[in-house]
Amino acid sequence: MKIKGLLAMLLTVFFSSCNTPKYLPEVQAIGLESHGSYIKINHKSSAQIHGELIAVENNNIYVLLNESKRCLKIPVAEIKNFKLRYAQPAHYGWSIPIFSAVSLVHGILATFTLPLNLIITTAVTISGENDFRYNQKSISLKNLKMFARFPQGIPENIDLASIK
Repeated sequence: MKIKGLLAMLLTVFFSSCNTPKYLPEVQAIGLESHGSYIKINHKSSAQIHGELIAVENNNIYVLLNESKRCLKIPVAEIKNFKLRYAQPAHYGWSIPIFSAVSLVHGILATFTLPLNLIITTAVTISGENDFRYNQKSISLKNLKMFARFPQGIPENIDLASIK
């Protein structure tokens, strides 16, 4: 019974991996991408805001919203917390069923190797999904601008309404 519960939990983790925006670069293209990073901001008084980080300047954060494709200016003082993803995560979910199946050929030793493989492959899968992320604990708002489309601020000749 415990094994069925564990297997159900692992399959849930495997099939519920987060969907990240397509504009985030693959690992090999980090630093060559013209878009800003994906950011989720928990606002102190309103709903969660998520989209592309455009700029950080003058105690404001500019985000291009995913749904409406318009830029939003958010004062830093109104931000509760944030999560930033700067590249596509590594997906190792395939390793859970493969290494579990390999454990079954171990015969009686599978009672030891199957749980061990499940624990290790699940840990690797979860850590791979959490790669390429920052939050308010790991990066300051001052350094957040390094992951913006315009890290030195929005150029004077750029209109916020024209950013797509």
